[in-house]
Amino acid sequence: MNYLCLNCGYINNNTETVVCEICNIENDLEQYQKFSEYAKQAVQYGYSYRTAYEHQLATQGDVKVRYSIFNPDDYYELLAIAALSGIAGNLAYDLVKHVAKQIYTKLIKKEKDVELTYAEQDLLRLIDDNAFMNKFIVYIQDYYQGMPNIDKRISKAIFDEEINPIIARLITNETKMNKLKDDVENGKDFKIAYFQLLMSEAQNEFKKRPGKPKLKELDSTLKKLKKEIKQPKNKRKRK
Repeated sequence: MNYLCLNCGYINNNTETVVCEICNIENDLEQYQKFSEYAKQAVQYGYSYRTAYEHQLATQGDVKVRYSIFNPDDYYELLAIAALSGIAGNLAYDLVKHVAKQIYTKLIKKEKDVELTYAEQDLLRLIDDNAFMNKFIVYIQDYYQGMPNIDKRISKAIFDEEINPIIARLITNETKMNKLKDDVENGKDFKIAYFQLLMSEAQNEFKKRPGKPKLKELDSTLKKLKKEIKQPKNKRKRK
């Protein structure tokens, strides 16, 4: 797998070791998986779905059509890790740009040998656009903060996207559907019984998700890279 060194910000390529090729630091696999899974959620729900529904609201005046957006490409996930890491210290743009430059180089190199996928072509165009980079960073960090200022119609649509897979699994679970049937036959109101069952399933599902990284954890991520970014530009160039 490709993974972002949580010390120096280098993208290690398809390696079976967690020791970075550049700084030789051994990455904490458990911590990386936690960051990675949370970053994936942030991209899918905090950026992709939000952007799609904001566009629909702006062009149609309401959110009526619901989408099915696939999990983000690994590269978006790496950009999100950098954006989250930069929440403390106001370094997000420099961190994300550092990762974006590596992705850009990799995709340009790949393009010489094989045709890029549509998603890769789209990403190649986007990471060269400062407006996209700024929006991506803001939305990823806003997801971390709970998206407090988002339009309620959009937040509801995003919540529905998170809950729909749970509903789909629930209604195909014969044991739980039989339990619901028994409760209703014993006099329980169907809507109340179904809602309680759904909320129980949702709570269990959300508990399985990786916890939101603490600010202290994010602050200590990409330490070497942050230290280099904080150096005066003339010193960085000489280095």
